[in-house]
Amino acid sequence: MSRRTEPAGGIVGLSDRTLRELGNNLLTTRLALDGLLNGALIERDEKLKSYAAVLYQSYYRMKRLHSHMSLVLNLENGRLPFSPRVIDLGTLCAELCGTVDNLVGELGVTVTFEAQDDGCFINGDAQLLETMLLNLLANSLQHTGAGGAVRMTLARRGDRCVIAVDDTGAGVPTERLTALMQGDAARSLTDPGGAGLGLAVVRGVAERHGGALIAESREGEGTRLRVSLPVSQPGDRPMLHDCASFRVDGLNTVLTELSVVLDKKFYTRRSFD
Repeated sequence: MSRRTEPAGGIVGLSDRTLRELGNNLLTTRLALDGLLNGALIERDEKLKSYAAVLYQSYYRMKRLHSHMSLVLNLENGRLPFSPRVIDLGTLCAELCGTVDNLVGELGVTVTFEAQDDGCFINGDAQLLETMLLNLLANSLQHTGAGGAVRMTLARRGDRCVIAVDDTGAGVPTERLTALMQGDAARSLTDPGGAGLGLAVVRGVAERHGGALIAESREGEGTRLRVSLPVSQPGDRPMLHDCASFRVDGLNTVLTELSVVLDKKFYTRRSFD
């Protein structure tokens, strides 16, 4: 089991200037891709279409990493944009799980959601919460093979709403799980096993909402991730999530956060529209 309560970290030496340069380079890359891989040319060549999908998916993955670096750095510096409102957490979880299940069905993995209690309302930033939930699911999907299952549950425990994500994957060694939660930015650039910043993002967003992330894993048995968040204050008016995924820098958040697990076919020039 791994539980972290100190502020999210792991971006040692990363500067705003470096992130701006990375962002500018990514923008240049996107413009080059759009110019080189024009739709008419791709539609006439199946091999080129396949190559283009790989390039676009790689672009999404780099944007995901850049977004995670920016989010964690802003959390460390105490300047992450935060726009709270009262949110029906059950509705948000159900919508995202349904969307993800439809996308990953061909992987042979099922994604389900169960609300064990009604009325799990929290005062939070909807966009940050969507990013947090998608990273919880992406982490479990990365460690769950065909025939496996990822299950999200939501329950109220006193003055807390608890989101639990369980998978039937191979599990993660304790030292690796700790590294994942800390978020080693340098390692995330080179580790093909996906030791990136996803859980550091989950942990940071949870703490920004006054919550916490608890992770447990047993090799050969799977992993359980739990996020505990404070419920909204009495008298607050709940607002339903509007079912539409957010877009960051023009990219659909679901496609961005799941780019590490989805098939390349989901990534085309049209996915930018």
